[in-house]
Amino acid sequence: MKTLEGLTAKGRKGIPGEVLGELLERFKGAGYNCRIALLNAADFGAYQRRVRCFIIGSRIAAAPEFPIPEYAEKESFSLIPEGCRRKWNTLADFLAKYADTDESQWVRPTPELMAQLIEVSEGSGLKSKGRVEATRPSGHWGYRQGTFIADKSKPARTVTGSSSQDWIRLEDGSLRRLTEREVSMLQGFPNEWQFCGTKADQFQQIGNAVPTIFGEVLGKTMVAYLQDGYKNYPTENATVLPKDITEAIRYTIYDNERNGQFRVNAQRAIAADS
Repeated sequence: MKTLEGLTAKGRKGIPGEVLGELLERFKGAGYNCRIALLNAADFGAYQRRVRCFIIGSRIAAAPEFPIPEYAEKESFSLIPEGCRRKWNTLADFLAKYADTDESQWVRPTPELMAQLIEVSEGSGLKSKGRVEATRPSGHWGYRQGTFIADKSKPARTVTGSSSQDWIRLEDGSLRRLTEREVSMLQGFPNEWQFCGTKADQFQQIGNAVPTIFGEVLGKTMVAYLQDGYKNYPTENATVLPKDITEAIRYTIYDNERNGQFRVNAQRAIAADS
């Protein structure tokens, strides 16, 4: 549910999802018909799993439909063309074509960290200490930052704005981090694209960007819509939140009810120790 934290943000009344609802109401008040969706870059051919929320609005007719994904985790076929999906492009596919061979750019783990990571399998990392909560008596844990080893059989995980990118395991068993050039290309930037500032600044610029594949597929959708395609739409449509967003909001409400006080107590304990 971490991907949806922003979508479930609380507003003035403290209700999860309230901010998103207020935003859509303001669009409606300005005369826009809207559609909202969560799109995964990997579903459109990117070598990265990156989910982002998009809102399309129109004042001239109902908003256009979002583009249909062409890829999926598993290949599928259907008599209906829209039901056919090619298998995701993987990180292994990406590295076979675009791996950074400049070893001066490679970051290796320290001997101490390598000793901890040697037995960790791809698609996993070192776990942080679990935080006990009402619904998680064994601890609410996560992966320690900078210790995750990428699963090359899947698209890369979401690129972050940190220089501590995921590790990739080489054929000899050693590890190196994904380089700046590689994460830039995972976002869809051309190889020759230049970023400014310090190394940390450049990683932040890359990680905070939206994959270029979204600009391409949504741009084509809007062009088709504006070239008389809007005439095939009704004059207006009601904005309905997709199932994945409503489920995230419902889960957040439940989680807050069960674990909210545990988190308050934990913050108080941290403040008392500081």
